[in-house]
Amino acid sequence: MEMKSRNGSWASNHRMHSVLGFVAARREVGRRERREGREELEQIQDKRLTSCNPGRWITTTMVVWGAYLRSLSSRPLLTKSLSSGVLFGVGDVLAQSISHDKVDGGRACWLTVFGCAVYGPSNHAWFALQERYVNVGGSRKLLQACARVGVHSVVYAPLSVAAFVGWVAFKEDIRGAWGRVEENTFKLWLAGTSFWVPTSE
Repeated sequence: MEMKSRNGSWASNHRMHSVLGFVAARREVGRRERREGREELEQIQDKRLTSCNPGRWITTTMVVWGAYLRSLSSRPLLTKSLSSGVLFGVGDVLAQSISHDKVDGGRACWLTVFGCAVYGPSNHAWFALQERYVNVGGSRKLLQACARVGVHSVVYAPLSVAAFVGWVAFKEDIRGAWGRVEENTFKLWLAGTSFWVPTSE
């Protein structure tokens, strides 16, 4: 009888120790999982902080800008044409995103071609002409800048606006393209001049 009591007490103690051991093991596993989870979360946060590091973005921007300036110096016409095309295309996509539900990719590509083939090369040639022939005021840079802005607004700006209107109209309605040029060129030129001339000077 005493032997049975001892065996029952031993079995009970053994079960209790097993349960306690299991609970302790589960706690240890839980602590490890939480520790690993915190470490993983810290790694993710470190990666996010690294990717959003302002210094890294500034460095990347400076590298890209330096490459652009070197390309502008060695291949000015090609660089201006390509950058003009990119700006026209991206600008049109943004404008369509604001004013339309869907973006017309064909129109954006059409304006990208305009920037590359028309606006960029003509701008390059025009400013070279200005540098060579529009020299007013000698060392007075403000007077010379005002003169160049004035000549640009009177001579080049109307032609570039007319070319832009005609380019867009040609894609949408070939027969009515000239009528749209006559109808819209002056209004767009006047609006652009009212904004750009004061800000340029």
